[in-house]
Amino acid sequence: MNEILITMEQAETNNKTKGNEMDTTTAPPPPKRIIVLDDEETMRDLIKLFIERHTPNIAFEMCKNGNEAMDRLLDGNPAMFITDICHPKLDAYAMLTWIESRQAAFPIIIVSGNDAACLMDRFASTLNIQFFPKPIKIEDFSNLFPTANASDKKIPHHE
Repeated sequence: MNEILITMEQAETNNKTKGNEMDTTTAPPPPKRIIVLDDEETMRDLIKLFIERHTPNIAFEMCKNGNEAMDRLLDGNPAMFITDICHPKLDAYAMLTWIESRQAAFPIIIVSGNDAACLMDRFASTLNIQFFPKPIKIEDFSNLFPTANASDKKIPHHE
C-alpha cells in the first residue's frame, strides 16, 4: 500500500486552488476566571461591574456561600478569588485555611466592612492576599489588572 504524504504548504495550496482557504487565525484566549464570594447579591454585582469596566474577557463565577465557592475552586484555580469575610456555610478564615492547604498561588482579594487585620497577619506570608475595605472604590479594582492571572506575582498594594 502506497502512502501519500503532503506538507502543510501543499495542503494550503490545494485548498486555495479549490477555493477553500484554511483559517490560520488563532482563537482568542479563554476568559480569565474570577470567583466572587459574597452573600450580598448587590455587592457581587458591583464587583463584577467594576472589573468589567477595566478588563475584557472575564468569566465570573458568583457564589453566595463558602460551600459554593469551594466547589468552584475544586474545578481549578481561578485567575482571582474575591471574598467577603462573613458569609454562610464557610467563613473567610476557614476558606483561606483550606486554600492555603492546597498551596494555591492565585491572587485573593478580601472585600469587607469588617476588620481583616487578623486574616492579613495570618495569611500574608503564605497567600497572595490583599484587603479592600468597604465601601469599595472603582479605583481599587482598576489597579488590579492586568495582574489577574493565575501566577505567583503579588498584586498591587492597596493604599
